[in-house]
Amino acid sequence: MFLSDGCPVCGNPKPNEICDVCPTCSWERDVTLEKRPDYCDNKSGITLNIAKANYQDHGHIGNL
Repeated sequence: MFLSDGCPVCGNPKPNEICDVCPTCSWERDVTLEKRPDYCDNKSGITLNIAKANYQDHGHIGNL
């Protein structure tokens, strides 16, 4: 589940109880990306910082 401060992209305080995907923005929690927000891995396809910017500007994280 998400860290106590909620989703790192949209700030949703309520994690999905079944898996680590935010029900608001669809970000899949990745501890590596939370520690290195400019790193891009093959799983998400975008960095955490890009996902945050996309969510703020467009209402979605951009890799849908």
